[in-house]
Amino acid sequence: MRVLNLLVLSLFFLSSCGLWQTGKPDSFRSQNQFQAQSFLSQSTKADPFSFAEEGRTPAAGRISCKELFRELAQSSYTSSKKTFASKLSRAGYSSAEAKAVKQNLDALLFIDYKDQQEILFKVARGELNLEDAKIFTKYDDYYGSSTPFENYVTASKYLMNNEPEFSFKTLTEVHKRMMKGGVDDIDPANIGKARGSYIIGNVPSSDPIPKSFYDEMVRNKYIDVSRLSKNSSGKYYGEIGYPNAHNFTDEVGKIVKKNNPELYEKLMEFRRSGRSWDNPEFEELTGELILEITEDLLSWFVKQKDQIGELNTVAKVQKYSKVVAEFQRSLISIHPFADGNGRSVRQFALYYPFQSAGLPVPRLSNPDADLYTPIDDWVDQIQEGLFNSFRLYDEMSRRLDDGLRIENIPELIFTNIPEKAYRFEKYGYAPIGKNKKKRVVDVVKEEFMEFSLVRLETDDDLYRLYQEQPYKALEGLKDEYLDFLKKSQIDFFHEKFGKESVELHFIDNDFVDTFANKAYKNLEDWQKKMDRYYYDNTVWRGLARQNDVIQEDEIISMFTDVHHQFVSNRVMGVMDDSASGADEAIKDFDQFNNDLVNGGLVKMAMDHSRAGELYGVSYGYSTSKKRQVGKAFAMGAMVIAEYGEHQDYQHLLKSRVLVGMAQGKKDVDLMRLKQVRNDFSNKYFRQAEVMGIGAADPDSTRFVQLIDENGDAFVSYVRNPKKPNEILVFDGEVSDLSDLANMTPSRKIRLP
Repeated sequence: MRVLNLLVLSLFFLSSCGLWQTGKPDSFRSQNQFQAQSFLSQSTKADPFSFAEEGRTPAAGRISCKELFRELAQSSYTSSKKTFASKLSRAGYSSAEAKAVKQNLDALLFIDYKDQQEILFKVARGELNLEDAKIFTKYDDYYGSSTPFENYVTASKYLMNNEPEFSFKTLTEVHKRMMKGGVDDIDPANIGKARGSYIIGNVPSSDPIPKSFYDEMVRNKYIDVSRLSKNSSGKYYGEIGYPNAHNFTDEVGKIVKKNNPELYEKLMEFRRSGRSWDNPEFEELTGELILEITEDLLSWFVKQKDQIGELNTVAKVQKYSKVVAEFQRSLISIHPFADGNGRSVRQFALYYPFQSAGLPVPRLSNPDADLYTPIDDWVDQIQEGLFNSFRLYDEMSRRLDDGLRIENIPELIFTNIPEKAYRFEKYGYAPIGKNKKKRVVDVVKEEFMEFSLVRLETDDDLYRLYQEQPYKALEGLKDEYLDFLKKSQIDFFHEKFGKESVELHFIDNDFVDTFANKAYKNLEDWQKKMDRYYYDNTVWRGLARQNDVIQEDEIISMFTDVHHQFVSNRVMGVMDDSASGADEAIKDFDQFNNDLVNGGLVKMAMDHSRAGELYGVSYGYSTSKKRQVGKAFAMGAMVIAEYGEHQDYQHLLKSRVLVGMAQGKKDVDLMRLKQVRNDFSNKYFRQAEVMGIGAADPDSTRFVQLIDENGDAFVSYVRNPKKPNEILVFDGEVSDLSDLANMTPSRKIRLP
């Protein structure tokens, strides 16, 4: 018999939950969960994740809605993975790169999320490609010659290839494969064998657990909490034990008495005898006890599984996920092995039940939550993990189809993302949501990702929480983002113009990747770009020149390259050429995202529009929704004379150029900014100004018109929306794309 003293036993405490700060990864259950998780009851700030109740979506954007469960019930996870794998090779990934991508994605289910997040942040920042991330090797240094990730893959293949029944024999086979090679320095004699040892958890008085943890464990029929004591602060400390011949709960006793009366009598006699846990009979009886209650649990699960039947409806998928959550929690509470319970039980009782039903394996942001959180919260995390895994492959396949980087997928970086949000109505200058009217809209996940990255990069306390308790941090970020959306995207009712959309949008990684990439060369790519990042309306910018006559090659370049007069004030001062302008604009994008989250936008917008102290370093460039305003600037307003007086000085100009561009969703409508940022005030409201951010993407250029001294356009260069690599040249003014069908150009120019 393997005898463990109490010091050693404490290191095995709650192997499902990870205990004691030993430097080993949480997946291997060697850290003190309750020591770490007590941080949940502490606040890094005063109410850091407050969220106005009236702004909370149904279940705060939770994913357990019918639409998502219907997707799960009607889809094939296995098929999604195969489709993605085939698309990788077609997208140009070598076989070695495709294998590395697959290994890293598989590792998301094995390596603890908080041990992935540092690598994933580098991926999100563009510092690493997914094939180079090596997530799957994260734990190799901890276990020398053993191969824990390979063991996980081997166990998964065993289960999926053989589809064994849910039995104790299958559980032991999983344990043998997971612990092969002495992972976690496990004694070979304990591999694949029911635990006979006495294992407790030590909750030190210096770091007691909150009452909510205690209450949850009291409700757990397998865990003995009789040796926990309450301190003066209402928290608990002492010992927690898994079932064994000495200590088992009344509920465990009832199970054994019902199913195996003979064993029950042996256990009761052993208790009465006073023999200690180091007696040889203890190991034998504990092993029999573990086998008996595990078989009872397995019988319950199989019966529940059979009653649910084929998972072909929303209700069945929802019910099944709850049954699996309870099954896994109960089995980890039994703690069937001397070590390696966390990974083995997760593989057998959580992953395999979903895999065998054709469903995704849930990716968990906090696997340690399986024991102490309310069961409904544990179910929520499992369901969120299901959808994360499900969406991961489908979204990556879509990205490959669209020519986008798979690394930019929000589901890769974050395990739980809000699906829905409220969009509030606002009238005049009344506070947002005052009339309580709202509608439910889809969340743009890429924007949630940008918001969260900015918050984590600029708030040290939040990032520390994210490292230690990622699930709590992500839940808080979801609430923060929903609150942000409430104040950034509204349905505004203008007394003159009626219902308008007022929105502030982040600049996401996909936009950066496609910025100035000459998408016009391919109609499908260009159209996707326009649909995703631009509105249908046109904004105008005028350019007046006193010293030279603009040449046609420069006009054509406005459709193909970043132009020095369509960039922010800051970029204009430092750019050397089109390429440098694009690079500098990306720096502006980052600053804009930061200001959007952390409150600097209003100051920059006011200084930009009023030539304040930040004007020279502004990440904005001015455009107008009104063509006549753009035309006024093309005719020299604020260059040769004040606005309104410039008509009298046309003799000073050699060129007047009016450019019309699709309005970017990233750009800020200063006329409406006050509706979502109360501290902003308009000064030049008559200009209907839209502050472009960073630089105008040449793909968004629609019109370039040459204006005469009377203000009339005498030549119009127009991008052909059906052939974006073609410029149509017309005599006179053309400012509406819908007119093109009835017009004949004087000539056509093919873009390089």
